[in-house]
Amino acid sequence: MTASSGIFNRRERMRGSRRGHTLVHLLVLVAALAGGMVRTSGARQAAPSSPSVSGQLLGRAVTAEFSGQYDRAIDSLYQIVVEHPGTPEIPEARLQLARLLALSGSLSAAVLQCQAVRDETREDQPEHAAALGLATTIARRLRAEQSGKAVAGALPAGVIVSIGAQRPQAGGAPAQARAYFNSVEAFTPGGLTPLDDPSGVVLERNGALLVVDGGRRSVQRVSGNVASAVTGTAEPAAAAVLPDGSLVLGGAGGFNVGGQARALAGPRGPLRKVRAIATNSKGDLFVVDRDHDGTLRCKGGTPTCVAWGPVAKMRTVKIGASDLVYLLDERGETVRVVDDNGRQLTVFGPLVGATRIEKLVDIAVDSAYTVFMLDADAHRIQIGAVKLVNGQISPDSVAGIVVPAEGDRAMKTPAAIGVGLDGSVIVAGRGAPRLLRFR
Repeated sequence: MTASSGIFNRRERMRGSRRGHTLVHLLVLVAALAGGMVRTSGARQAAPSSPSVSGQLLGRAVTAEFSGQYDRAIDSLYQIVVEHPGTPEIPEARLQLARLLALSGSLSAAVLQCQAVRDETREDQPEHAAALGLATTIARRLRAEQSGKAVAGALPAGVIVSIGAQRPQAGGAPAQARAYFNSVEAFTPGGLTPLDDPSGVVLERNGALLVVDGGRRSVQRVSGNVASAVTGTAEPAAAAVLPDGSLVLGGAGGFNVGGQARALAGPRGPLRKVRAIATNSKGDLFVVDRDHDGTLRCKGGTPTCVAWGPVAKMRTVKIGASDLVYLLDERGETVRVVDDNGRQLTVFGPLVGATRIEKLVDIAVDSAYTVFMLDADAHRIQIGAVKLVNGQISPDSVAGIVVPAEGDRAMKTPAAIGVGLDGSVIVAGRGAPRLLRFR
């Protein structure tokens, strides 16, 4: 048997392991991850392999992923996991592998990789928390795929979704009535200034959330149960976080990048009417500005931004795993998925599954290629996912969640959405003195 065929067979056995686990077993597994019940790291005594070899393989996998060669990336990552256990690159390789398995539709195998990361890392390591957040969102998708099938056992909130029966929509069209999250709660962090017209919810690397209020031209940082004002530029209208954790603010007063004032200009002059900012893994800025059509890309460290991607008026821009760029159009009807070269790969809307989008006001993406589309007119979060089908990026409809409009958790006018480090989804609303958290 050749070395390559041996790797292939081991990879197939690892992938095949997902077929040997029932859905119940996988959900209990994820619950155990959350509670720290599963610990097998003591049994892992494999001799360390050469870090240089695994490092080269990891670099090869990263290059393949960001060039759209996802299967090649998965092969390199499996080779690290199977042939080079015990090397420092293992946690990062497993997390990357879990993401790409989710992209390819192998959700069960992805959860198992997250379990391995939890087993092999300490609780104070960032990969430990990242594994739980990733497992949480993948497990929800797994449950959504299995809607209609009874699943026994109660699991911790924020880890597993519950799924209801089917019900007809207006007009008699059947639809899945899925409760994607376990719970929704209204919470008011101490010190939170009531929101006027929120336009974004941005995750920082330490788990804090930045709530951008376009109406008040302010940014508030929510860390735990405490909110505080963020300063750095006059009248901020958008925020993003660079790969090194530095904060980027943009607005009428210009830009502040990592604490330093920065003037950025596009083809029509200085950027003063910024609506949204996002950053990729290279540190490039992607800007939506009212005075410019489409999206502007500002290469890391350069003051000049150039037109990039589809030519159309955009409302916001978000960047997710594999540096895929998500663009919400001005009319709030479609979300375009674009690669690093500005090439449109696929689009969500105006229909997502059997559901017609009414008016999207914001979108959010998580590390497992899930897309959360906030439809203000329908009072709904439409959930989709980017999926690899026959080597092509395609849109997949996952679920639809109602945003409460009445009662003690009411959000009258939902306006902005974001994803927390633990996989929870945060919604901010116009004129709202509090936030909604789905988990």
